[in-house]
Amino acid sequence: MLSATRKAVAVLLAVSVAALLLVSAPGAAGAAAAERVIVAFAAGTAPSAQNAALASVGIGAASTVHRLPQVDQAVVVATPAQRFLLEQNAAIEAVVSDVVVELAYTPSDPEVAGMQGLDDIGVEAAWDTYPGAGGFSATGPFTGAPIAVIDSGVDPHQEFAGPGGDLFDDKVPVCVHYPPNILFDPVDCTNGSADDISHGTHVAGTAAAIADDGLGIPGVSPTSPIYSYKACQGRLCWLGDLEAALIDATDDGAKVINLSVGGLVALSVWQDAIRYAIANDVVVVAAAGNLGNTLYSYPASFNGVLSVAATDTGADTRAYFSQYNDKVRIAAPGTGIISSVAPEAAGGQPNAYAVYSGTSMATPHVAGAAALIRSAHPDWTAGQVVGAILNTADDIGTPGTDNEFGYGRIDVAAAINHVPAPDGDLDDDGFSDAVDGDPYNPLRFDVTAASVSTSVSGTTVAIASFLGIGIAVVSAPDRLAIGFLTLKQSATSLGMANLSGTALQIGPGLFQSVPIGIAMPDGGGTASISLGGTSPLNVSGPTSGGTVSFTIT
Repeated sequence: MLSATRKAVAVLLAVSVAALLLVSAPGAAGAAAAERVIVAFAAGTAPSAQNAALASVGIGAASTVHRLPQVDQAVVVATPAQRFLLEQNAAIEAVVSDVVVELAYTPSDPEVAGMQGLDDIGVEAAWDTYPGAGGFSATGPFTGAPIAVIDSGVDPHQEFAGPGGDLFDDKVPVCVHYPPNILFDPVDCTNGSADDISHGTHVAGTAAAIADDGLGIPGVSPTSPIYSYKACQGRLCWLGDLEAALIDATDDGAKVINLSVGGLVALSVWQDAIRYAIANDVVVVAAAGNLGNTLYSYPASFNGVLSVAATDTGADTRAYFSQYNDKVRIAAPGTGIISSVAPEAAGGQPNAYAVYSGTSMATPHVAGAAALIRSAHPDWTAGQVVGAILNTADDIGTPGTDNEFGYGRIDVAAAINHVPAPDGDLDDDGFSDAVDGDPYNPLRFDVTAASVSTSVSGTTVAIASFLGIGIAVVSAPDRLAIGFLTLKQSATSLGMANLSGTALQIGPGLFQSVPIGIAMPDGGGTASISLGGTSPLNVSGPTSGGTVSFTIT
């Protein structure tokens, strides 16, 4: 993709990010202060050229937080002057401020009688069907599908240690701390405030606490090992740390990733890390958010992610705080969820339990279910697991898919017994992938830069891809038209996808919203926008007429 195109769009995105940022980054008030930024290199840039680009502005190892070669990125600390110089470098496509997102929760076997959430989603029936997946060996081995918990950390607890209290290394074999903490012990996840707010420990217990040990609670997938990535300090998580954790979890072999985090920030660098996980056959599950409105929360709203809404435990209703929109894919119990907590949340008492509510609590029910299914069916792809979850959901709420519950509340027993669709329909929706695309192909619906042509004298056009959104920037001598073109799948007999969105016309004293609607060949092809007259992107005056062509793959 042309770096000039990406840089033109980066200016556009900077304005959007400023408007969307839910939590401002610490220290952002100091105009001249150095800040964390995410540097996106042009695809295919050699590591030596990446190093040279950073070194050319004085950024070395001491100023580098993360190197992410899997997605051609680096997280560094840069001054405004260094950032300006990086943005001019031909090897760099974009430089964006690292931002902070929040954990998504509302705090509010002796305990198993109170675990209505597991009953709501048929977990025990799933265990009865596939006892090997359920496991129930308090002493391991924990050979189920690994679940990565990217969160505030996981503290040692009896739910992860068995009766002898010495199995924590087996149940939680991976512990990583971002940024590196010299006090943190990666062997037993202790010191360095392993989990200072108990969010990650609570999430991990719901997903995969040991069962049949006579203690506390069982998790949804008891034989799954837990991979802990502490990317959050308190409730706040740097985006660059979350990216690093996603990539590390994928490379470490996690089969399911739980992200009980969210915010209104939709940066393409964030999407790159999500795509990396999905492209490597990982089921990515994320919380839909707790604002109780229709706003999109990320990473849940990225394509290919299972966005999880919360239901009232024991009822067929949406929890009041759960966000609802057309990105919600599935729902799970999220109120009054009892699970393991760190001593910090219980006055220093070890092996304690607490009741929390939130989409953060709903999400590990789904992550645990995905791991249980993958444990029972190790030959299933991530797409088949997602298809089983969606197509067997309990259709609560409005019949069919809806914005509150997506496909419905997860039914683990039905999903684990599901017969996958034949090859060619991995999303299991009854339409061939050739028609509507497999949502687990992360590159399927990207708008890519193509041969852009126009017969309008003096008009320039930039087309770029951003989170599955095609951004068309059309500038003419007398005005600028900016089109955000959101690609939406439409499974029809013609195999067409609809490209729709809003164009902003900006001129002397003019700021106007204009709808766009374009039919695109599904799975690849070329489409065009006409300029002039009453067309969607209206460039009037002497520059009217002409077309803009771009490609979707």
